[in-house]
Amino acid sequence: MQKFLLTFLITLFLSISATAENHLQNDKVPEAETFGFYWSQMPTVCAPRAEVTRWLMKHDFVPVSVSFGKEDGKKDGRVVYAITMYISENQMAAVAETQTSADVCVLFRTYDIQVNPNLVKPGLTL
Repeated sequence: MQKFLLTFLITLFLSISATAENHLQNDKVPEAETFGFYWSQMPTVCAPRAEVTRWLMKHDFVPVSVSFGKEDGKKDGRVVYAITMYISENQMAAVAETQTSADVCVLFRTYDIQVNPNLVKPGLTL
């Protein structure tokens, strides 16, 4: 009887699928619907380039730098993606794009920028 019960419990345990809930995703955020973002495997939101551009413009983001990710992480590798950094008032955002995808991804959006005073030229304000 114990063998049967143990076999039944193991079979039951293995046959029930587990689902995880994304507790970080806020379904009440209207921008996620307004701009057509979708969740990817990374903690990013992605959308067609035109949608991300529209979002950046709505929030007055200005590009301040661009850098390139290279194949195998090597300095002389071919470019495989680009990261553009944007600022707006006291916000910062990073956008990643590849040459082969029509979509781009917002990697992060942060607030309360603290700029290294040694990097800021006199008269430049963020």
